[in-house]
Amino acid sequence: MKPVKLIMSAFGSYGGTEVIEFDKIQNGLFLIAGDTGAGKSTIFDAIMFALYDTMSGKERKSIMMRSEYASDNMETYVEYTFSYGSSIYTIKRFPAYVRKSKRRNKDGQYNIIRQQGKVELTMPDGTAYNGKIAQVNQKIEEITGLTAEQFNKIALIAQGEFQELVMDRTGKRKEIFRQIFSTQIYGDIEDIIFKRYKAEASQIKYNSTKLEELVKGIDFQEDSPYKEDFNIAFERKDTEPDRLPDIMRAETSRLKDIYNSKQNLYIEKETEYKKLNNYITKGKEKNKLIDRLLEFEKQKEKLSSLKEDIENKIIVLGLARKAEKVLFAEKNYNNRKEECTKASKKYEELKLKEEELNKQYNISLEKYHQADKEYRQLMPGYITKRDNLKQDVIKYKTVSEKENELLRLESLLKKVVSEKENEIKILAKIKEDINSYEEIIKSYNGLELETEKAGTAQKNCNEKQELLNKLKKKKEACDSRQYELTGYEKKLLSCIKKWEESRRQHEEYNRAYIACQSAFLAENLVPGSPCPVCGSIEHPQAAVMPDDAVTEDMVKKAEAAEHKYELDKNRAQEETKEIQSAFAAEIAVLNDYLERLSGKEKLSLENYLVNKLDIFIKEKQSLILEEDNQINTRLKQLLEKAKDRQNKQDGLKKLIVKQDKTVVLIENKEKEIHQLELKAEGIKNEIKTLEISFVYKTREEAEKNLNDCENNLNLLEKKYKNADKEFKDIQKKFTNVQGAMEELKRQVKELSGSLDELSETFQISIKENGFVSPTEYREALKETSVIQRMEEDITKYKEMCVQNNTGIQTIKEQLEDTVKVKLGELEEALNNTSVLMAGLKQELDKYNFYIQNNTKLLERLLALMEERSAISEKLKVIKSLNDTANGKVHFQTYIQRQYFKQIIQAANRRLSSMASGKFLLKCRDIGTGGQGETGLELDVYNPLTGKSRDAHTLSGGETFMASLSMALGMADIVQNTVGKTRLDTMFIDEGFGSLSDDVRDKAVNVLLELAGNNRLVGVISHVSELKDRVPEKLIVTKGNNGSSVKWDR
Repeated sequence: MKPVKLIMSAFGSYGGTEVIEFDKIQNGLFLIAGDTGAGKSTIFDAIMFALYDTMSGKERKSIMMRSEYASDNMETYVEYTFSYGSSIYTIKRFPAYVRKSKRRNKDGQYNIIRQQGKVELTMPDGTAYNGKIAQVNQKIEEITGLTAEQFNKIALIAQGEFQELVMDRTGKRKEIFRQIFSTQIYGDIEDIIFKRYKAEASQIKYNSTKLEELVKGIDFQEDSPYKEDFNIAFERKDTEPDRLPDIMRAETSRLKDIYNSKQNLYIEKETEYKKLNNYITKGKEKNKLIDRLLEFEKQKEKLSSLKEDIENKIIVLGLARKAEKVLFAEKNYNNRKEECTKASKKYEELKLKEEELNKQYNISLEKYHQADKEYRQLMPGYITKRDNLKQDVIKYKTVSEKENELLRLESLLKKVVSEKENEIKILAKIKEDINSYEEIIKSYNGLELETEKAGTAQKNCNEKQELLNKLKKKKEACDSRQYELTGYEKKLLSCIKKWEESRRQHEEYNRAYIACQSAFLAENLVPGSPCPVCGSIEHPQAAVMPDDAVTEDMVKKAEAAEHKYELDKNRAQEETKEIQSAFAAEIAVLNDYLERLSGKEKLSLENYLVNKLDIFIKEKQSLILEEDNQINTRLKQLLEKAKDRQNKQDGLKKLIVKQDKTVVLIENKEKEIHQLELKAEGIKNEIKTLEISFVYKTREEAEKNLNDCENNLNLLEKKYKNADKEFKDIQKKFTNVQGAMEELKRQVKELSGSLDELSETFQISIKENGFVSPTEYREALKETSVIQRMEEDITKYKEMCVQNNTGIQTIKEQLEDTVKVKLGELEEALNNTSVLMAGLKQELDKYNFYIQNNTKLLERLLALMEERSAISEKLKVIKSLNDTANGKVHFQTYIQRQYFKQIIQAANRRLSSMASGKFLLKCRDIGTGGQGETGLELDVYNPLTGKSRDAHTLSGGETFMASLSMALGMADIVQNTVGKTRLDTMFIDEGFGSLSDDVRDKAVNVLLELAGNNRLVGVISHVSELKDRVPEKLIVTKGNNGSSVKWDR
């Protein structure tokens, strides 16, 4: 980037409009001169403000830059035109500030108006860049390839900040380099590695805790030979991880052996127990059979003693059965006799009742005639009066119901009116919501345009990513081609070496062969005869044939070898040229990708190896990913806004529908109110009409008269009905008694005839069943319960006899003898065996528990040890990484150290000239930096003594030379490493006052060399001596109307 023109209007100390044309500068170096406070540094501030909406000084803000010298109607802005390559950009920025209004208010005073900040960016094609302030700021960063912080560090060596790079320690330099070289990612890697190290260390600690808990659950027996070994193995679990499981397996195997031994003994005792138990069981069964046999024999004797009694019961039971047959005939006779007596007695009773009822009938008939007469005379009058009174009461009830209905309607009317008012309030709220939704929807205008821009940005980002992927692939192809070229170059060098050796050999053989030819001629020389070569007749030093004479054949072979190796060399040169051409083609494509991505200068075949293309690819990938994330975030935000707008639009539609429904509802309520009012008025008229026809004063009086009338009517009707009922009841009773008497008279006659027949049947039954007389029959007669008991006794006796005989026979068949078994000794032996088995079972359970517990714990131990092994492996790797990334020199510091060395190397190229080679700068070796974080310390190296010292020992002039060299070196390195940056301008603010004339001249020479034809270097200074050395001068003066500038060439 190179400045073309700068226009400042009412900016800083400049009250008017100042134009600075940088494109008129002849050579690259120019001086910005003026008194202190004249506004020299404001020129760079203006450039910073125009580009980045910020200032170079930390204490100065862009909002403060409205000039105090400016008139009220003059705008404050900075317009900056700059070139980037062959493209020209113009940016015009207005800061936010307050000013008086152009017109007075009604009170005759000027209002204070806040002028909002704005920015305009004109692209190389003359079109305006469409975007807000933040978007324009981002676009400027894309164009320049620098952030405001980076631009401030590279383009300006600011007053008071010369010594930062020289005097700062590692910590401060680290912060500076982090911002300029974007090395925070390496710091993030440090943090990630440290967190992973802590996490893995925490896991190994947690594993140790679980192992300790597990070991506490392992219970070794006191007699175990492995107890002490296990404790030792636990202490060595990390060095001998297999020893713990092996000891547990050995202990478990030992317990299993003990368990199996005791289990065999238990099985043996169990067999013995079963045999004893079987003997005892059979002995108990035999003893029970013998006891049962004795019981049966005793029962048999008892049954024999009861035999005579049972036989007598059988005889008595037979007579009782016959007597039951006679009893049936006797019961029939006695029942008929009783019926006949009852019928005669009842007939006499009915005869007396008939006479009584006849008297009551005559009396009841007289009462009936009297009640009937009275009912016929009074009933019509009472009915008429009752009906009239009912009509009056109904009218009173109707009025009461109408009044209640009227109250209900009035209450309903109030409710409907209240509902109408509520709906009116709801309608007002809906209208407010509609207005609010419409305002929100209106605020989303331009959302599609923003979305389209974001989509375009995402497309551009994708294109960059695709281009970067192509660059990566082409880089791999170039690497492969370069490796192939290296092989061919080595081959070519080998061929050239062989050719040169063969050529030297050929030349040596030629010289030797010629020398041998002189010797051949000398052999034929004769004193006094002329030499065929030189013509001399004297031959004092004739050539002598050497011992290793070269023959013509040897010369021909050497010539043939030279020719062969020359052909090989030429062939290798052709092959190498072909590979170089192919490599150059690959580099050309690679350069095309690079130019499209960054605009950097093209690579050459020679500098391909030293180019930091991998770093560029990595940083560019990071920038693309960051840009992609930002675009995705923006698209997500826009999508959320679109969703919100759609929701608001849907909500607005629903509100409009709800508004229409509410309006209809209010209209319906008004109709309902009108109908209720009409209905209430009609009910009031009906009440008035009914009240005119009332006979009684009150409803209670009418109801009382109605009740009296109905009571009289009920009494009259009751009296008549009672008389009628009484007459009919007596009449019915009299008729029933007469019919019953006739029926009884007939029954008595029939019963008397059948009684004689039943008496005769009873006498015949006595004789047929073997009884002599009724007395004998009645003696044989027994009650049913007695008969049943005798039958049960007889049946039970017979069954007991059968059971007794069967039982005795069955037991005798099962027994060989009747001698009882002695169980005491067997049961004592069984008990002893049982006690012994219980003890063995308890021990078996105990050892089984130990075995099962150890097996489970072994599984858990193996799992934990396997887990520990995996964690330890991870921890070993991550600890190594952490020790490297977070050791004495952190990972980020190590990366920054490489940049630092490059800056020092670039700085020493200029410092060597300024300091006449008396001292150079050097990055301090790691391990000699003292306490705290190190790696970015700066030392001063004396080439004459070969010794180094701390940079803080530099004098004032030396410090300026070192600082200027470091600043220029950093600008070079940053410009070469930060994106696609091309910064062709630098400003140096003050610092020359502390230099001697000689050093100042050398510094100016360095700046002249730095400036050249394609770069501008502006020196901001009030040192008068610089005016003579720098031909181009921009003079800044300050007067009553503010600052102004003019060129002095």
